[in-house]
Formats: sequence, structure tokens, C-alpha cells
Amino acid sequence: MAKTIGIDFGTTNSLITVILTEKARYFLDGSNTPYPSIITYDSGVPVVGKAAKSRLENAGVSNVGDIIRAPKRLLGKGSKYIEGKEYQPSEVVRDVIRYLKESALKSSEQDVVDHCDFEKAIVSIPVAMDGRARSELRDAFLQAGINIVQFVHEP
Repeated sequence: MAKTIGIDFGTTNSLITVILTEKARYFLDGSNTPYPSIITYDSGVPVVGKAAKSRLENAGVSNVGDIIRAPKRLLGKGSKYIEGKEYQPSEVVRDVIRYLKESALKSSEQDVVDHCDFEKAIVSIPVAMDGRARSELRDAFLQAGINIVQFVHEP
């Protein structure tokens, strides 16, 4: 029976996990760490995670130029121009979630992948996330091919 995945779509890092036989299995980036929640676009093509992080030149609160350091913070706040193109927050988040999903599906952990349902997820969210942001987050996940089964509030 396929297991529903859990996704922590974090402000700084994101992680997909699944519980199999009472042990948590994590899908991590190539250096055994969670995926950086960073995105930018190269001529409309999303660049996510470590590749986007490597482009950072300066520290910033939520974005540096066209590099979005915390896409979750865009939710509920209207469109954003990146590379001169207007993006809805759900589109930006969708691209991060797609990247996470695709990376997990390509994982060397095929024994785990084969037991997971990557079309359903339990997703952690901040307690203070308002209804509009939750709705946009749900839309982003649906656009990435994942149905949110349940939200779990972060402490």
C-alpha cells in the first residue's frame, strides 16, 4: 500500500519524508541536507534549490534581485515580477514543489519511492498562515500534481 508523503515546505529549507515500518525516510539533496527553498528563473525556466542558492551574492530578507529566498512568504501577497515577468505566488511555489517532487522521484532510494504516493501529501504550515495564503498554497500543490490531504500546524 502506498504511503502518503509529508512535506515541510519551509521558509529556508524544504523536505519530503515518509514513514515506512516505523522509520522516517527523508528525500534530501545530493549533500544529505534538505533542499534550500530558493528559486529564480533563467529565461522563464525555474532554477531551484542549491543551484539557485549558489547565485546569491548578497544577504537579503526575502529576495535578492530576482532570486526569491523565501517563496512561502509571497503567498497571500499578490503578484511578483521576476526577470520582468509577472508571477503569481502559487506559480513560484508550484515550481519549488515540482522540483522537490521530481528530485524525490529520481532519488537513489527507489525502494522508498516505490512505496510512496507522490500525488497526496500532508503539509506543514505556520500557525499564523491566513486563509488566502493557505488557498494559494493548496493551488500551488495541485498545479504540481499533489493533493494536500491535510495541513499540520507548525509549533
